[in-house]
Amino acid sequence: FVVEGSVLPTTTSSTLPRVKPVKIPFDTLTKIDSVSSSDRDPLLRALQEVGMVSITQVPYMKDLKKQALSWDLHLCSQASLAAESHVYPDGTVRRTLATHTIPGGSPAKIEHHYNDATYDSTSCHKFDDAIAPFRAAVDDATRSFAARLSWLLQDDFKDPDLPLLMTDDKFAFSTVADIVEYGEHLEHFHSYQHFDETG
Repeated sequence: FVVEGSVLPTTTSSTLPRVKPVKIPFDTLTKIDSVSSSDRDPLLRALQEVGMVSITQVPYMKDLKKQALSWDLHLCSQASLAAESHVYPDGTVRRTLATHTIPGGSPAKIEHHYNDATYDSTSCHKFDDAIAPFRAAVDDATRSFAARLSWLLQDDFKDPDLPLLMTDDKFAFSTVADIVEYGEHLEHFHSYQHFDETG
């Protein structure tokens, strides 16, 4: 499941086959009666055939993505000790700021700390402010996706004695929507930068 607007890095040297997710418009997720049977539903068919879908046309996503993935992300990820970094063989540096949303709670904020006590943290404050509505939009798309999938699979998971998933302490999840509702949502923001050795 991918919310369109995510930026995925590409490399020309990869020998892995390319997978192109099927695009599903966001508004079709909320139209339960848009198909007469689950076996003809484009979402279920895409998951069965490809295993991945891209949710498109999420309201305001283009603007929210632009704000969240602005230059403030790059500046903040360079300064914040909360960021993890990885250097690829071609010299590209990926820095990651991670956070999560817990069940029934508000989205967790990133705890920024800085090497330099005099660092002006304006970029991190701007980044944090920008990602709040972006995370809310992704959360809405995720819940809509889970609700749609639960509806499509309802005939397959009717037996309460055979839940879809169960925790070690016997808490049962009967639907995909239950798993999403009570599960912890992880969110990662990546910054990719490649510096030319000549300058």
